Amino acid sequence: MDKEIDELLRFLTDKRSDVRLKAEEIIEGLTGTDDGLVVLTQQKEKLIPQLLHLMGRTASEGKSATSSLVNLTVKPELATLAVEHGAVERAMDFLRGDDSQKDLLIMFLANLTNTESGLTVFSQEGKSLEGYYIMKVVQLLIAGRPAHLFDHCASVLTNVTRHPIGRKIFSDPAFGFVYAVLPNLAKSASETRRIGVAAAIRNCCVEVSSCAALLSTRETRMTVTTATLSHEFEEARVHVSEDASDLIPTNAGKEIVRHILRPISGIKPVVEHCEAVRQSCAEAVAFLAQNEHGRLALVSCEAPLVLRSGYAEEDHKETQTAMEHAARLFLLHGMVTTESQISTGLHRAEKVYE
Repeated sequence: MDKEIDELLRFLTDKRSDVRLKAEEIIEGLTGTDDGLVVLTQQKEKLIPQLLHLMGRTASEGKSATSSLVNLTVKPELATLAVEHGAVERAMDFLRGDDSQKDLLIMFLANLTNTESGLTVFSQEGKSLEGYYIMKVVQLLIAGRPAHLFDHCASVLTNVTRHPIGRKIFSDPAFGFVYAVLPNLAKSASETRRIGVAAAIRNCCVEVSSCAALLSTRETRMTVTTATLSHEFEEARVHVSEDASDLIPTNAGKEIVRHILRPISGIKPVVEHCEAVRQSCAEAVAFLAQNEHGRLALVSCEAPLVLRSGYAEEDHKETQTAMEHAARLFLLHGMVTTESQISTGLHRAEKVYE
């Protein structure tokens, strides 16, 4: 089998495009099986660079190479190797070109940013355009058409916000990214989008600094034309919000809180059927309740009452646990009135955490 793979790799550099394409298609098929992945992984040092080179080809040739890379980089070791060979930069460059593989390129980026090295490169930490790639992904999530091709931009944001720089950029009140992606929590959005955006917002609620920034965000209508993206990015960096240290949440900050409360409110017209989305929203509320800035925002949106109503309808264990933790913090900090304490959910939280 090793000899056959070696021969396939030689065909990838053949002068004839039809020969290269046939070799790519065979490799693509192999990446779709467990046995094939094992065999190809043994040739990773040769295979990954060659596929990255072919990714820039047009039409079927480039698409087949990118599809193979998506399958291969599910494995962290191969994703890390691809990052070392400039995969993040190449994928971002190619996103400006051929529409036929935009969805594959974004899935590829989702795999790459699931590694530490991929996150570091993608965040552009310490560089003059730190966070530019993040802004580009937000832009594509909001304005990319047809919309389904860009669903996995939300997955990239989930990964990016696991990194301190990612949280800093995504929650920066001067950019207004979080406010801009809120429509992706609506029931009309795809499940991939709802899961990714809910998790990204949850991640931004983990740290006090990013939580405060998120709640101080301003309403921003992002320019969606690529030609002005770089200019808008620089403008946003210069005009940093002066209210980031103010404990009073902005109107946009309150709107963010309302959007994460809605999926766990138990209200039938807006009920969220995806457990992963509800869990992320409940965890975000629990994180917000841990600091004063977050508690002020939650009180202004009547979170204790919303949570009490939603808890009565909730049947997902992890979501219930997060709601119970939030309820305990509500009680601990005097956010709940005597009447509200009658709630089954709040009493249960009190018993669980005593």
